[in-house]
Amino acid sequence: MATLLGQRVEHEVGPSGTVVVQTFDAAIHARPSGDGWVRILSDRTLAEEYRLETGPGRLELRPIQGHWPFGWRRDRAPLTVEVPASATVRFDSGSGIIDAEGLAGEQRYRTASGDVQVRPSGGEVTIESASGSATIVAVAPIVARARTASGDIRIEAPRLTTLEARTMSGRVDVASAVGVSGSFTIETVSGTATLTLSAPAAVDAMSVSGPLRSELPHTAGGGVGRRTMMIAGPGSAIRFRSVSGG
Repeated sequence: MATLLGQRVEHEVGPSGTVVVQTFDAAIHARPSGDGWVRILSDRTLAEEYRLETGPGRLELRPIQGHWPFGWRRDRAPLTVEVPASATVRFDSGSGIIDAEGLAGEQRYRTASGDVQVRPSGGEVTIESASGSATIVAVAPIVARARTASGDIRIEAPRLTTLEARTMSGRVDVASAVGVSGSFTIETVSGTATLTLSAPAAVDAMSVSGPLRSELPHTAGGGVGRRTMMIAGPGSAIRFRSVSGG
């Protein structure tokens, strides 16, 4: 059983274990551990700010919600988290950034205003943020899902097997090839999107009032209150929908 002693905690979860780390506003920096162990390091005594729960194949670190005179207790010392590369991870921070590289399992990252930057080596990546930006730069095929309110979304990968990018007013930039089957969706309210294809693909784009442009051969259509553009290609179409974005 792991305990919070000093500025470090270690616990064996195995190669496919589950790791949950939550903070109020501390930054989280994640990297592979190279074995089946989780190691969490901080510049401050962890027991003063977090509670720890562990079990077979599982570690959860969550902030203590103690009251201070002007609101919730806030944690500010960054956390360095080493996890097995293929583990399932859930990392949450309110205003702190999240930075992760080299992970290849099921990954979920969530912030309120902090930016999220991940460089996965595979797996399934989901990012949710209100005003923070979401950046995924992968070195292998991945499933990519990103949702923001006003934060920008950037996704780069050799190939996407699933794409879901949704924002209200943020900008979306996607550079990748896509699989011949699967779901590929970009949705905005007023945000614009740029799609750079590294292999032939079909595109189905529609915007109520935003402009639609392509450097590839395409068919434009629509009328009052609706603009459409189609690009012929193999496999499932990449679907773009917007109100005023283009």
